[in-house]
Amino acid sequence: MRGDHFENPLRRAAYRAALVARRVRRQQVRSFGRGSGGVERIYVINLDRQDRRWRDLQRELRRVRDHTGGQVLHLTRRVAAVDSRYTLEPDPALVRASYTLADQMFVDPQILPSGGSRPANIAIEMSREEIAVASSHVKTWELIASGDHEYCLVLEDDVYFCGGFADLFDEAWSAISSTDDPVALDLLYVSFEESRGGAEWTLAPRPLRRPVRGLWQLSGYVLSKRGASKLLEMLPVRGPVDLWLNFAFADLDVFALCRPTIKQRLDLPSSNFYSALPVLSKVGLITDDKAPTVERPEVEGPIFGLGEAGTGVTALATALSMLGLRCCSDVTCLPEVERRAVFEKTGTRVFDAYVNVGSVDVGHLCQLARLHPAARFVVTSDRDDISRDLGWHDRLAPVRGYQDQSIGQGGRRAIDGESTRLLILPSGHRDRWRLLTEFLGCEYPSHRYPSGPDSEQRPVLLAGAQSPAVDAPTPRRGRWDHLPWIVVADDWCGVPLKRLPQLDAEPVSDRFTTPVPGGWVLRDDTFPGNLALFRPSNFAPVGFGAGCLTLKDERTAVREYTSAALSSARHYQYGRFGAELKPAKVAGLVTGMFLHRNSPRQEIDIEFPGNDTTKLLINVYFNPGEEGTRLEYGYRGTPEVIDLGFDAADDYHHYEIRWTPESVGWWVDGCLVRERDHWCPTPIPHLPMQFHINLWHTRSAALAGKLRRRHLPAHAFFRQVDVRAVSRADSPSLAVRGDVL
Repeated sequence: MRGDHFENPLRRAAYRAALVARRVRRQQVRSFGRGSGGVERIYVINLDRQDRRWRDLQRELRRVRDHTGGQVLHLTRRVAAVDSRYTLEPDPALVRASYTLADQMFVDPQILPSGGSRPANIAIEMSREEIAVASSHVKTWELIASGDHEYCLVLEDDVYFCGGFADLFDEAWSAISSTDDPVALDLLYVSFEESRGGAEWTLAPRPLRRPVRGLWQLSGYVLSKRGASKLLEMLPVRGPVDLWLNFAFADLDVFALCRPTIKQRLDLPSSNFYSALPVLSKVGLITDDKAPTVERPEVEGPIFGLGEAGTGVTALATALSMLGLRCCSDVTCLPEVERRAVFEKTGTRVFDAYVNVGSVDVGHLCQLARLHPAARFVVTSDRDDISRDLGWHDRLAPVRGYQDQSIGQGGRRAIDGESTRLLILPSGHRDRWRLLTEFLGCEYPSHRYPSGPDSEQRPVLLAGAQSPAVDAPTPRRGRWDHLPWIVVADDWCGVPLKRLPQLDAEPVSDRFTTPVPGGWVLRDDTFPGNLALFRPSNFAPVGFGAGCLTLKDERTAVREYTSAALSSARHYQYGRFGAELKPAKVAGLVTGMFLHRNSPRQEIDIEFPGNDTTKLLINVYFNPGEEGTRLEYGYRGTPEVIDLGFDAADDYHHYEIRWTPESVGWWVDGCLVRERDHWCPTPIPHLPMQFHINLWHTRSAALAGKLRRRHLPAHAFFRQVDVRAVSRADSPSLAVRGDVL
């Protein structure tokens, strides 16, 4: 999250240069060190896999001296942080993973719209990262409570000391240890950030302040032995640990410096996921609708991945995609243009990696190794040592770089030695991310390594074998996101897959009255890009099973308008999703019918911009990963505009999305108007999604024009909502999940 501050490489370089320049000036803290009467021990919470951060912080600690002139690094002990990458079931006596929106709002009070769920009833589940952070701090408190040092400084591993830290800290410690009026101290915030509305303070000796509530972050604080014991008695932690501590202020002697003098580095990406953010977006308290960006990592040469079924070869393809690489996987062969780029080096390759591709198998390894001197090869295996498998033994030897020797001898030497070109990735290894990222030179990601069964290789339609061209209008391309999972090339036709027979089901057609039929819910939330708040009262039946969504000029605590949205209670995976619609013809508004999910974000859209309802906007968003992977990249998606040839607002017409594992098609009145194959321009969404119909007010005038209040209220109508799903799953509670539309 913090890394987003430096999307510009020049700004990042300038920031890092400024950090290095500080090291010229050393700081001496008289209240640090044994016998100083102050901080005698420093604990640094650091993940085992974050060696670089530990080295960087050691350099930082060398430039700070204690009262004897010695480096405070000698006072420092490293605490191995709890790692969220591995199965993490918190001890309920230490950490309780569930909290509520009311808890969040105690620290950061905000006004919520009336009519929605009460904050105390909106449950939030801590992320795995938040559980790991809380567990790591509790682990450190236990060390302090059982240790011999009266005061300890606790640091997270991504901090630096600001200029003037020594003078301000010594001044504060003089106030704490004053012989005339000593201050009892349990906890002293040295690093903190106030909530958006500001923290609440009471008086304390200068330069100290006593917080009542409203402080975030625990990247740097002094904790006394007595304070650590008090915190342990108050367990379990409920919610993120920095939030929970605000509830403990009333029972602790807590102070903070007048300003933070230890800060987190902005150039280091945060691996934490803040569980409150999706819920805050839903209730309208977050309005920034700009999605974070991601770039393809610079990996020299193509990556070839292969392995036998059951060894995690499909998971490898997913992992490479999650790292930001463009990966072609689980297909029988490559499209001709890509085959020539790989095997003949004619033209530019579209993909960075090829995994479980039938035409790129073990028989081609030697050829590919010669053609691509910088290529990397990853072989998934169900055991650590594949040298016992003579078939692999012989075939992998040339990749190791022993082409000039006998296969047997070269293979044995290669397997026993190290190689920068070949990685054996055991399916049972505890930390496959570490093996893979160190091999590729990539950053360790903040997500769990994917799992799941291996996919069969899907047949690819060769040139000339595609379906006959559809007599459909030519779409106009809008502005697309620049993401690794989007191919922007005029002559690119994707990786068209052979259509396989699909399991079908009888359509479910619902008539909408009051209340809405089972299987559907009326939303009472919003999302950042929407200037209206959805309210169930803005839906009304209009006879013959039709429904009306109304957008009103009605002010709430978080939005100036209200509207309506209908969502399926279930998630569906593949099928046909349609309805008869009559969209709102009002500039600034968008009528939508779409499939959507988060974690990871995937979406298939039909939208009608209110300033021109003769146009149909279609879109696909794709983020890789399995269920729970928090990749939500994409602000624009891959929009295309289709000229309908009629005004959709004049009468009902039937619109349908047909979603299969091989393609996505958009249909109008029974006619196919657009179809996208796999990787044209994105992979086909592959995870269950909810079906939605809504009316909303966009922040983007470029999308639908500018709203004029005199044109309100506005209405969108729908009827005969048909769902013919291949498979479906019960949805978790919308309030608990915190999904953002």
